[in-house]
Amino acid sequence: MNRFLGYFVLTFVFAAIVWWSDPFVLRALAFLGAAVGVPVALLATFLLWCASRQGRTRPALVQVLRVLAYAAVLGGVALPLNHQVFQRAIAEAKAWPLVLRPYLEGYRTVHGTYPRRLQDLSSHPPLPRLIGKDGYGSDGRNFTLWFGDPIGGFFDAWVYESSTGQWHFSS
Repeated sequence: MNRFLGYFVLTFVFAAIVWWSDPFVLRALAFLGAAVGVPVALLATFLLWCASRQGRTRPALVQVLRVLAYAAVLGGVALPLNHQVFQRAIAEAKAWPLVLRPYLEGYRTVHGTYPRRLQDLSSHPPLPRLIGKDGYGSDGRNFTLWFGDPIGGFFDAWVYESSTGQWHFSS
């Protein structure tokens, strides 16, 4: 029972990290885990196979395989959860122009143009996790928002143009 509680706590902590982490960090960690985990799993399997053919058991290797199995289970849980996190973050970022527009229009009414940077606003709503401080730009007449697509490649992005009021995908 004590071991089950430990696994439950580990899974809960892992799920919390996946839920609140930056999607790009999760992608890097997944790549690192695959780059290290797959060769280690193959080596441990080979060494365990060699030990079993000689009639010996190696408790350390069995423990390594057990840890790798737990990591595989957590990875299997993380993939669908990670996809949900990405979808939620994208929806939050795409809804942000409607929230931000009143602040920008107030600035435009006072100054005659949109602010060049978000920092020029006296206040603005909290930034979504995908749209950073550098995810806004303006030429004065129109403004643009953008964020990297966490599901796509490293150069894939979503771009919002105030002139059209639409998001479009750019790669």
